[in-house]
Amino acid sequence: MRLNKIGKFTVLNLLATVVIVVASFFIFSVLLKDNLFINFVKDAENKTFDYRQEILSNKKNTFLAKENIAIVTIDDVSFEYLWDKYGEWPIPRSVYADLIDHIEKSNPKSIVFDLFFIKSLKSSAYADAKLINTVNKYNNIYMAMNFDNIPTEARPAIELPEKLTANVEISEESKLSLKNMTFSNCRSILTGLLNGKANVGMANVNRNTDGIIRTVSPFAYYKDNYYPYLSLMAATNYTNNAQEKFIINNNSELILGDKKIPLTKDGEAILNWYGDAGDVFTMIPMYKLLIDMNSGKNTYLNDITGKTVYIGTTATSLHDTKSVPVSKLYPGVEIHATFLNNFLENSFIKQSPTFVDILICIALATITLLIVFYSASTIIATLSTLMLVLGYAFITYYFMHISNLWLPIVIPAIVVASTFALAYIIKYIIKSKDFEYQYKLATVDGLTELYNHRYFQETLKQQLETSK
Repeated sequence: MRLNKIGKFTVLNLLATVVIVVASFFIFSVLLKDNLFINFVKDAENKTFDYRQEILSNKKNTFLAKENIAIVTIDDVSFEYLWDKYGEWPIPRSVYADLIDHIEKSNPKSIVFDLFFIKSLKSSAYADAKLINTVNKYNNIYMAMNFDNIPTEARPAIELPEKLTANVEISEESKLSLKNMTFSNCRSILTGLLNGKANVGMANVNRNTDGIIRTVSPFAYYKDNYYPYLSLMAATNYTNNAQEKFIINNNSELILGDKKIPLTKDGEAILNWYGDAGDVFTMIPMYKLLIDMNSGKNTYLNDITGKTVYIGTTATSLHDTKSVPVSKLYPGVEIHATFLNNFLENSFIKQSPTFVDILICIALATITLLIVFYSASTIIATLSTLMLVLGYAFITYYFMHISNLWLPIVIPAIVVASTFALAYIIKYIIKSKDFEYQYKLATVDGLTELYNHRYFQETLKQQLETSK
């Protein structure tokens, strides 16, 4: 039987629908293999976080940072100065001992070293002993150690003093695990620092699959014990009472005094990033402080009085720079300072709960359906849908700015695009069936159900065209 125009139109729509469904199934099956699709969505969502953070970075209030945090930087100029003065790198540890005594004159809240004083052949026994003795004179010195997974055949896994461990209590309802940062080995620092009065914390950082650091783990897990993050320990100086226990409540929030640090499912804190550190924190190049100290002056001590003073490297030649959402070259010491500032401002980023994400997707899909079915023009429907996505993206930016809430963009955008495509497929199938019904009314006699004269004329015309 020869197909008429309506039959052809209906079959083509059905074939197109089948092709789209099969192609979509094939694409998603490939993407879902080895979690390719999940990883793609995660990476894309992380990029949207980076864009929002970059836009917001220069709009954040830095008052508390300037008032409470100072960074003594071993920048490029300081590195050149130290190399010329001492003729070696690392410099003698006795220099840091003298620097501690000098800074302590300003009565700082604490002095936090983002430097690793590990066993070194270049460091003399005298310099090591002087550093250890100086650190043990004070209660507000914080030292960094690093965990790793070096095979124990290459480096024996040491036992750390019990005083360095953290007492962590995790609510069962939070369904949270802090063991994602599990290590089998530790790069030890000087024994005299480990066993002395220094407050020693881990300085490991986490990178996402794209190499960007967006989060910090408050704890590392080593030999069945938790060890706190260096800046988490420094933050306890600002709590009302000594932090004898770290509690994670039912909402996956780490309680620290009167502050709450929201944690992800992997037990990580999402940092709220700032712009240029020089505009955020009080920055003092180390060479200026050393010149001041050696000349008997106190020019820069007023700038660090009562503050938490970080000491670390920012020189790119010293290879302690990382990539973060707001910069490809971000010194590790500034990551520590960012964590502490987030704590002071209570501004850690919190991800929206899963049920909220589902409600957002349902709402956007419903609005998309209404746009498609109530728009007479395809162009208007397409533009309206694009405006919907852009409007929602602006809302996510607003929430991150005002409430430090990370609302997803990628999955909702995929839902909107999928709903838009499926809605148009359904819409045209319905239209084709309606057109076929109306064509039947126009070409078939209602009483006899025989084709009428209109159908005869149209068929005759088609047959004449075919015969030519």
